[in-house]
Amino acid sequence: MRVSSDHILTSHVGSLPRPDNLIEANRAREAGETTDEPAFQGTLRAGVREVVRRQKDIGIDVPGDGEYGKSMGQRIDYGAWMSYCYHRLGGLDFTGPDMHAMPPRRSQPGEIVLTGF
Repeated sequence: MRVSSDHILTSHVGSLPRPDNLIEANRAREAGETTDEPAFQGTLRAGVREVVRRQKDIGIDVPGDGEYGKSMGQRIDYGAWMSYCYHRLGGLDFTGPDMHAMPPRRSQPGEIVLTGF
């Protein structure tokens, strides 16, 4: 772990805008239009190298990968963070009420509920 005695260390948490070539590579991969996994991984690695370099250039002490490994269909996709877990966990699906139409509800001890936006 990095520590500093002369300044507060800065970092970044969360998703950063993807370059166009990574967006296209994700789209083609998810659509089944390509099976060239080494080429996809190369595009992903190059994108991560560049986003880390840019963070270092502006003075970020502990850069991150910008969540580039999570597929997104556009440069900024605020809905992707909520849906990617559905591709990784079993027993979850999107059936039921639309999250935008649900009235807000508070969770209670022992009863955690999804709520509307």
